[in-house]
Amino acid sequence: MAATEWTEVESSNIDRVGWTSPNALYIKFNNGSIYEYKSDDNLLIHNYYTKLLAAESVGGYFNSVIRKDKDLKVLKIW
Repeated sequence: MAATEWTEVESSNIDRVGWTSPNALYIKFNNGSIYEYKSDDNLLIHNYYTKLLAAESVGGYFNSVIRKDKDLKVLKIW
């Protein structure tokens, strides 16, 4: 995992999120697991990151948008 600056979020399921250029979004869940979400589209990943941080419900945005994006490559890294 590349050096990532983590941002804590208010969520009952997600602890913090991180983004690294060019194309990886990291999500650390409250249970300690960390997932990496990648796409060949850097703009898409950065857009997901900024919308996740701005979302009224971080978990809701993750579940309704990011989790359902079947084009993302997902890797559990911890």
